[in-house]
Amino acid sequence: AAVDGIIYIDKTNALNTLKKDSINDSSVIVKKKIIDLAGDVGGQEDLVWLGEKLAASGEGESAWQAMLKIFKRSGADVMGEWLAKLAAENAQGRITDEQMIAFLEMTERKADGENKLELLKTIRQELASSYIANSNFERAAECLGKLREAAKTEHEKGEILNKLLEVYLKWPNVKNAADLIYNSLLEKDLEPNSVIVQSIDSYLNAPPEGVDPKALLVELAKIRVPEQRAKWRQHMELWTGKVNQPTDVNGTK
Repeated sequence: AAVDGIIYIDKTNALNTLKKDSINDSSVIVKKKIIDLAGDVGGQEDLVWLGEKLAASGEGESAWQAMLKIFKRSGADVMGEWLAKLAAENAQGRITDEQMIAFLEMTERKADGENKLELLKTIRQELASSYIANSNFERAAECLGKLREAAKTEHEKGEILNKLLEVYLKWPNVKNAADLIYNSLLEKDLEPNSVIVQSIDSYLNAPPEGVDPKALLVELAKIRVPEQRAKWRQHMELWTGKVNQPTDVNGTK
């Protein structure tokens, strides 16, 4: 009742007083009221002690919700400063993958709105990795597509393209994979050590469970390849022979 009375009079002054004297109070109810109050009127300085409560039993979820409210009132730079800290908390299981993704998505919107291009690039890289780890391949592809559009060098674009192909194959979205490969073939033939060729090799050797690898070859066969792509045609012959190789009674080829 006393805490409620202090909060009713002046929330900001109440927070300054209570977090000094009562943040580790023996009463769970009192601690939760202070955490909720920090979510309502707290500033970025309160993120530190709230972050320390993420692993506390009975307080972690309330602390996280309070932090999200403060992040919503903060600029992109503040959220960027917390990126590595929260990644460490996620790695140690103190916040869930879903919570980390929610933070990254909020930071992406902030960075985009404030035109913080370097932070936006970093956040989208982290988001793509998180989406892939959680098998959300559609969102991963969206992220990688935006990264490729913003890439400044051909080398960087090539690296993102290769990641995008891996995502399409893991999804699987063989139509988009074939379109991406077609665009690469318009530029040049693909050597055996090409990341694209190696990705297709890996996919055909160990396709996702329940997926028919022939579906990819059907899409690739539709590609109208330029005449000077002899190496690509050799790859297609090898892959087609491998996939169509008969299986014996023991399940081996």
